[in-house]
Amino acid sequence: MSKNYEVWLEEDTQTVCLKTYRTMTAEDVHELMSLADKEFAGKEINYCLIDMSEATSEPIPKETRQAFKEYAESISYKKVAIIVTNPITRMLAKVALVVTGKPGTSRFFGSSEEARAWLKE
Repeated sequence: MSKNYEVWLEEDTQTVCLKTYRTMTAEDVHELMSLADKEFAGKEINYCLIDMSEATSEPIPKETRQAFKEYAESISYKKVAIIVTNPITRMLAKVALVVTGKPGTSRFFGSSEEARAWLKE
């Protein structure tokens, strides 16, 4: 698994969890989506929790933005909660959401507790 991220499914809450440690590369995105297709196929998934609290605030490369955009149509979560503590990382995450065309179902939070509470609403 990549050192840039970890991903797992919490079946009891129907939530895919993604924890990033660095800005993801296009290769990471392709690897993640391939893994998700294999590991989560046939499972009911309604929510996504993205923890960027430990992520570095590096610019998102054009290739990475393109890779996210390629998969955007196949991603349809009811809600996406994003944990961000760094204002620069938050700004970069907002750019990624705009690129994927999915900003309306997403919210930013400062802690896991706040994010998980919103997902349960």
